[in-house]
Amino acid sequence: MRHLLLIVAAAMLLTGCIAPGESLSLEFPWLAAGAGAATLAAGLWSRRGLRAAMQFGHIGAAARAGTSLRARLSGLLPALRWMAVFSLCIALGRPQLESVDERTVEGIDIFVVLDLSGSMRAIDLDVNEVRAIAQTTGKMPPNRFESAVATITDFVKSRERDRIGMVVFAKQAFLQFPLTLDYSTVVTLLSRLTLETIDGAATAIGNGLGLAVRGLMESTAKSKAIVLVTDGKQLGGNVSPREAAKIAKDNGIQIFAVQVGRDGDAVVAVETPFGMDLRQQSFPTDPSMLKEIAESSGGAFYRAENKAELDRDLGGILDQLDRSQIQDISSVNEREVYHWFLAAALALLIAEALLGGTLIRRFP
Repeated sequence: MRHLLLIVAAAMLLTGCIAPGESLSLEFPWLAAGAGAATLAAGLWSRRGLRAAMQFGHIGAAARAGTSLRARLSGLLPALRWMAVFSLCIALGRPQLESVDERTVEGIDIFVVLDLSGSMRAIDLDVNEVRAIAQTTGKMPPNRFESAVATITDFVKSRERDRIGMVVFAKQAFLQFPLTLDYSTVVTLLSRLTLETIDGAATAIGNGLGLAVRGLMESTAKSKAIVLVTDGKQLGGNVSPREAAKIAKDNGIQIFAVQVGRDGDAVVAVETPFGMDLRQQSFPTDPSMLKEIAESSGGAFYRAENKAELDRDLGGILDQLDRSQIQDISSVNEREVYHWFLAAALALLIAEALLGGTLIRRFP
């Protein structure tokens, strides 16, 4: 299949359908391959036992008949039909033209490490304040997670020269996206993020930091930073935050820890059989540990009790760091071209029908 795509891409390049720098790929290659194999098998099966339609009593008579132009062109009809089938199979695989835009900038490599534990559902207001806002606006005020995502989204949109990656963690840690300059894709992925994405039964801060450190270890940027956004303390996980901070320091990575949410009780919205209920709950925090791991790596610790403070802290964290030249993909552009192959298949079938009914018409 890959070799066939290369041949098709080369033909499209020669005809001007593909611009230099674009590549042809299939969204569903196995679907196209399966359809092609099934069609080929059906064609071979239908040809079993075929015999010549005309018989000659003497070989000499056949030799004297000669080969006409119509006879020479008779093989063109099945060729057109198979080319049409090939085009339909390619169209079924959803062909796309991809082009990659690269740019060189002077920036920082940043990994955002975001807490998705259950405590991020908390709303940092009093119960009466939450009820008043809900009655006035018709919706609940944003919780810690929603405020953090909104702030990180604004932070990403404000970047122009920095590569950004992201790790999310709760009971376990996962790479959400690697370092990239493709901010539009980052914003899209952030908009799809929910607290139900992973199991929120624990707060494995060390695992999240460790995964981010690993993502930055091969970076050649002059400044490498981790922005840790969490509201709690280490609960669960198999990696110590202090050990992760030590490895970060050894690799020239600074950690900026931001503790979101206020100390003391917070409000949590809980679904009950009788509707939504608001409950006050206290969540454990460990600002001393966050401060320790941040300062030991050469970074800093911040406490943001609301979205405005989080906006301010994230906006000012990285401007003080040295920048270096970075070359990376800024965007990936895709063009759907399945309609080209559908049109080609239709044109080939029409050509077969016209030639079969006129110039290469077969007689019974």
